[in-house]
Amino acid sequence: MKHALIAILILLVAAVVITCRNGPTEPPIPTEEVEYYDYEVTYVRTAINMPDEPDPQEAIFRIKDEIQNRWVTLTKKDDYTFTGIITHVPTHLKKDTAASNLVYIVDPKRWTKKMQIPGTIGMGGVPHSVGDIIYLKNIQTGITYKLEKIVDNPLLSLPPEFGPKAAQFKTRQGGIAVNE
Repeated sequence: MKHALIAILILLVAAVVITCRNGPTEPPIPTEEVEYYDYEVTYVRTAINMPDEPDPQEAIFRIKDEIQNRWVTLTKKDDYTFTGIITHVPTHLKKDTAASNLVYIVDPKRWTKKMQIPGTIGMGGVPHSVGDIIYLKNIQTGITYKLEKIVDNPLLSLPPEFGPKAAQFKTRQGGIAVNE
């Protein structure tokens, strides 16, 4: 009996020594990391309904979980095309639960109707903001993506009759912009 206890004790000590020598199990090395890319944003206007109104000045972005919007100054190329640069846009990881990115443009020349914004002295139009015909060109890779998922714009607190819209997208590894 004494020998059996000694044998069990030796086995336990050996198991502890082997476990301690190998150390704790290492977590797996992640295969995906957040990357950052710069994009040229291009807005192509489809129509001029109110020629006396001003051209759009900015593209407004909400990136992932950032609290503040990013305002990108647009440069007019011609009466229908405007471009700007947004920098340091992070990628969404495959298992990322962060919100999608949004971009919208207020283009008064595209308004079909001008109205006073309720509760303010400001004027707005229909559609107040647009998200269609926006392209993102990844500056690092040179690849251009058309943003096609158009959603109601949650960043503007306007009544539905103003019809505010935005383009929704995510960026993946390699700077690929996907319509999600």
